[in-house]
Amino acid sequence: MKRFNYFLILLGLSVIGFTSCSESESEELIVDVNERIVGKWVVDSQTLFDVSVPGDGSWLTFEGCATGDCTGIDYMASDETSGTFNYTFGTDNTTLIIEDNDSQQGGSYSGEWTIEQFTNNKLVISIDTGLFGVTTITLTK
Repeated sequence: MKRFNYFLILLGLSVIGFTSCSESESEELIVDVNERIVGKWVVDSQTLFDVSVPGDGSWLTFEGCATGDCTGIDYMASDETSGTFNYTFGTDNTTLIIEDNDSQQGGSYSGEWTIEQFTNNKLVISIDTGLFGVTTITLTK
């Protein structure tokens, strides 16, 4: 009978341990998209014509909308240049509209991107480029 009691106690402690770990690991989603996007997002991969290419160290930093204008900096690792951009969310927050201020510096992300996935640490966006098909970019913080 003592073994059975010890078993129940160990089982109870294990359940408490597992549930407390999973609660601390799960992060509550930041509701305001303007707050959630702020920070440095590294390009993990880019998909074009169903071919996925790993990121090369390029990134976008969304600086926020403190002055009313939402601004950011993009860095293209392949030519080591950076540029600036403005951005807004569509009215239903399912699109991210980026306007590059200088397409010769940094990446060229101008356009209306469809938001496929958007968590606190992962952003997946896609855009139909017409002739070149749909491009999908996966970014992580």
